[in-house]
Amino acid sequence: LPPVAAQYRTRIVRGGAEQIVEWRFWRAPDRLVSENLTARTAEEWQREGATLFLKRAFHEDRRGIEYQMDDLRIAGELPQWTRQALLLDPQVLAALTLRRGLLEGNTRHRRYVGEFGGSRWDVTLHIEQRLPVRIERRRDGIIERTELVALHALAAAPWQPTPTDTYPFIDYADLGDMESDPFVQKVH
Repeated sequence: LPPVAAQYRTRIVRGGAEQIVEWRFWRAPDRLVSENLTARTAEEWQREGATLFLKRAFHEDRRGIEYQMDDLRIAGELPQWTRQALLLDPQVLAALTLRRGLLEGNTRHRRYVGEFGGSRWDVTLHIEQRLPVRIERRRDGIIERTELVALHALAAAPWQPTPTDTYPFIDYADLGDMESDPFVQKVH
């Protein structure tokens, strides 16, 4: 998958109320970072061979939690690397119907629509960069729409992830021993 940096805007409409989340995504061959600009949090996935590691950073607190592969398995959060790297579950895409190919300038897109998991999906993908341009999901009166705002080659990205190298990271396995820690209480 091409190394990229992208910015997205997600709108969730529920019962007339709208929530907007701005976020960025950086994809390198063995590292994926997504940063929620609205909540000031980040996730960093690292791949070393077949082993995955996850760091969740909380910028307001300047702290984080680190997960090993076994921790992710126990917590039921062990995803496929491909799903994380594409920002879309390949099973969803496989269940949808190719509606048409689109050409915007020199950029080729494909649009897929259909039902999966009780939701109505409308997905447009950037073919060369293998990223969603737009994902719309409708279910039970809730509309969630994610749209690409900016896309750059990783080496030419105008922004970088917020540095976390000075943050203390708590090992997930140690959270149970730290129940009285205000940060641990907050993130639980």
